[in-house]
Amino acid sequence: MGAASVPFRGYSLQKQNTLTKTSADGQDSPVFRFVQINDLHIQNDRSRYVSASSNRVGPTYKGANDRAFWLLQSLKNDAFFNGIDFVLGIGDLVHGQQLEAIKYDLDFFATHFYKDFPVPLYPAIGNHEIVQREGDPVYEAPYKELFGKDKVNYSFLHKGVHFIVINNAGSHSVNDKEILNFRLASLERMLNEHPDKPKIVCCHIPLIPIRQNEVLAKSFGFSSYFTKETELLDLVEKYKVLAVLSGHLHISGMIIKNSVHHIAISGSASYPHDMALYTVYKDRIDAALFRVPSDLLVPSTNIHGAARFGLDYTDNLHQDYTTYIMGQMSERYFSIPLK
Repeated sequence: MGAASVPFRGYSLQKQNTLTKTSADGQDSPVFRFVQINDLHIQNDRSRYVSASSNRVGPTYKGANDRAFWLLQSLKNDAFFNGIDFVLGIGDLVHGQQLEAIKYDLDFFATHFYKDFPVPLYPAIGNHEIVQREGDPVYEAPYKELFGKDKVNYSFLHKGVHFIVINNAGSHSVNDKEILNFRLASLERMLNEHPDKPKIVCCHIPLIPIRQNEVLAKSFGFSSYFTKETELLDLVEKYKVLAVLSGHLHISGMIIKNSVHHIAISGSASYPHDMALYTVYKDRIDAALFRVPSDLLVPSTNIHGAARFGLDYTDNLHQDYTTYIMGQMSERYFSIPLK
């Protein structure tokens, strides 16, 4: 289940923080580009003082808001991406943690981030937006009020590629069969739409472990390091989905399993502060991971390393802690064939 990929032919990260076209073909013309962001963990300062029972909401990751606002300005100025059609926001856009804090954080997100967004933003629910309460109308209400009731399980077609967004933010915590069956039925219904179009599924929690299973279980520290309901994976493989885009783990990696590219991006909140640019051509999709500028990097925000556990984790495909959290080069620059 190791990472393998088609050689990357698309973009290189230049010193001036610009993603520049460097196609070996010379005659390649992109059909469109889009960016994946996730795990921004934006927080309204007021949220950290919210208390429920005896617990208080802790502060978000150091510098998380600054990195999110750098991203916003880069999008507004078109200073880094050289033109994109839209952004996928795949969960944990805000820090949340408790219902009242979720409301504060989403209000802050709407006022200071979302209202100035220069391109369409297609969101997915993360566990921090609903505190793992998938299917709970009370906890999902703030998200729906901001993004719309139709932005929970939904799909859209863009220039020949079918994108499917699914809510799996309650994996490992929701045992209600009705909720789980609704999630599964929603995915299958959308997979049957546009049967002749290549498909990309977006969900906050990965469908498979992105690192060696027993190691990732320890380094992540929570049981939700992949989606335990295997029926979702079965459908993705049955319908020959091109890729599954996710976040949640706060590490970056890519694994190909049964021809499906499973891609997890660390997000901007915690180190290594990754996002992803995808460039769609007629025959492939080129993926390039990139980080925020060096003055915004905060290595202490790495949740998989010595600061939290007293050791830096590695696994059988990632022999040092840097590649463990950032992925091998083949996980950061690769191409997905369009079938």
